[in-house]
Amino acid sequence: MIGFAGFSRAARRFAVLAFSVLATVASAQDYPAKPIRVVVPYPPGAGPDFVARLLAQRIGPMTGQSVVVENRAGSGGVPAILEMMRSPADGYTVFASDQGHWSIYPAMNSNAAYDPQRDFAPVSLVLYAVQFIVSRTSFPARDLGELIARARAAPGEVRYSSYGVGGLAHLTVEAFASDLGLKLLHAPYPGGVPAMEAVLRGDVDFSVLSIGQFQPHVQSGKLRPLAVVTPPRHKALPNVPTIAEAAPLPGFEFPAVAGWVLRAGTPRPIIDRLSALVARAEQSPEVIEKMEGFGFEARYSTPEQMAEQMRSDFRKMARIVKALGIASQ
Repeated sequence: MIGFAGFSRAARRFAVLAFSVLATVASAQDYPAKPIRVVVPYPPGAGPDFVARLLAQRIGPMTGQSVVVENRAGSGGVPAILEMMRSPADGYTVFASDQGHWSIYPAMNSNAAYDPQRDFAPVSLVLYAVQFIVSRTSFPARDLGELIARARAAPGEVRYSSYGVGGLAHLTVEAFASDLGLKLLHAPYPGGVPAMEAVLRGDVDFSVLSIGQFQPHVQSGKLRPLAVVTPPRHKALPNVPTIAEAAPLPGFEFPAVAGWVLRAGTPRPIIDRLSALVARAEQSPEVIEKMEGFGFEARYSTPEQMAEQMRSDFRKMARIVKALGIASQ
């Protein structure tokens, strides 16, 4: 009988590798064997928090384990990301990420504390939010064409709000303005609600908002949607054209996208298991209905599809940030 010590070095390496693979497969089959923590880089009630809690309510009963949502807002999501990166790569600490984390922040900060391509293990997309250019009804421009004409006639006088320099709304408008040769005046605010309130007060002329934010004010006659940022037209407002139609700017597309990631190094079977759980949760009619009520579309994906979304978003945002000259060293 030959003991383990009698095997060749190559055979021993193979045995160790085989044992490791079997252990990983067994771990994935048992996953989750304890509560999952979802770290959300926004305060309670924000869109990503709402979606995280909605998915947690579905995934928990599927697995027999609780899914706990933990809010760590502030600093562009960096504290929440570092919390995930400090945790074991075992699938039990999820980061609720979005384009700001995997494309805009890295594009704007050459010395970012993390690299999404290196440090994130994509799991699945979770939401797609259609954005609109929205003005107050007292603003003389009744459609996007009239807004463009007004901006051309008075460079630097048409004002817009956003939820901060480098945010998706800011980059969307500046990309739109750059493509059309417009000069607009930007007024950043600390969040989407203050940015919308600035439009309602008349402090600015328009903003980029999600339908869940502005729809009540459209119904009350205070706000007017001028264009959809991303094709196709939205089923709730089918008469509102896309920017690509109204400008026209063929191919113009700036959706708000979010997804779940794990720490890089997490075993692939565990990533696949969590991705499948997200997909099952998002196919629930209840989840679809509630997300639509918030202005979101359920948008699950494979890990590979999310990875491609992350790469594509980074390339786009890096070009825009460079053109605007807003990158920090």
